[in-house]
Amino acid sequence: MISTDTLIEKYVALEVKVHKYVTEVSGKYCCDCDTPCCHSRHCVGVTHHTWLRKVAEYTGATVPAGEAKEGELCFLCETGCFLDAGRPIECTWYICDMLSIKLVNPLERFAYQILCTSLGYVVRKVTKDKDLLDFDDLEKLSVRQREKILERIEKADQCTDIIVDLLRRKDEQDNVLDVAEKMLYVCRTFQYASSVVRFEGEIPSLSKTGREKLI
Repeated sequence: MISTDTLIEKYVALEVKVHKYVTEVSGKYCCDCDTPCCHSRHCVGVTHHTWLRKVAEYTGATVPAGEAKEGELCFLCETGCFLDAGRPIECTWYICDMLSIKLVNPLERFAYQILCTSLGYVVRKVTKDKDLLDFDDLEKLSVRQREKILERIEKADQCTDIIVDLLRRKDEQDNVLDVAEKMLYVCRTFQYASSVVRFEGEIPSLSKTGREKLI
């Protein structure tokens, strides 16, 4: 059976990669924002959800025991978030109104949108009614559920590499069919993500239980 540590290790590698490239695209705009979405109110999710806590602790971060309330916990510092991984899903599942206007290059916009949904793709709907964030005891994940999570991590990682490659070449005159083929592969993996942009104020499209825990 796939161990919990293996799932966490592979998720950490994916999340670090995703945050790196999300920041490359959005950082130049977010630095000039007067109302940054990176806020301490989101940090409490790290204590609320066992998965996020375990992921954060795997990287060496110290997470306070028990459930924190808004204003009691903050992982922000002058240079940004000091969590390498285990950040709340809102940290990527989100495109504010300002950023949606700034991303005028269609390929860059598509790439950013997929990057922002890759972590949500991993944790969403592990069962019919539960997201990965809804599991209080990760050791109770079944063999099939572990296989599903690992498969999603691997697919998300592969798609992230494709997206990063497309981003690197967005100003080049590439073969249209080559680019379209790669985009279609990504869309087949992220079927629910390819036509959705999360605007400011919207709640991530997780399960009902997951949404309640995020609020």
